[in-house]
Amino acid sequence: MRNKGFNPPDTHKEVKRLRFLRSIDERTQISFVKVARTELLKAEARALLPSLPKEEGYTFIPNSFLEKLLKEDISVNQFNDVLKVFRQGR
Repeated sequence: MRNKGFNPPDTHKEVKRLRFLRSIDERTQISFVKVARTELLKAEARALLPSLPKEEGYTFIPNSFLEKLLKEDISVNQFNDVLKVFRQGR
């Protein structure tokens, strides 16, 4: 006799995650990656902030960070968002 109360185990969450990621179109993936990269740059800027010299209310941004930021393929708004981190740290 069959067990009518049998429920198959749920699909493993990693399998669900993979299926979801595969269902996202390429355009959305690129947009998501750019936003994630911007957030990583903002986190890096926040980490640099305490050790940066400040003079008369201005924070000096290291050239190495600016060069890295300029090499990124991000929009002007995202670029400004990263630089706002230094403005807020005053």
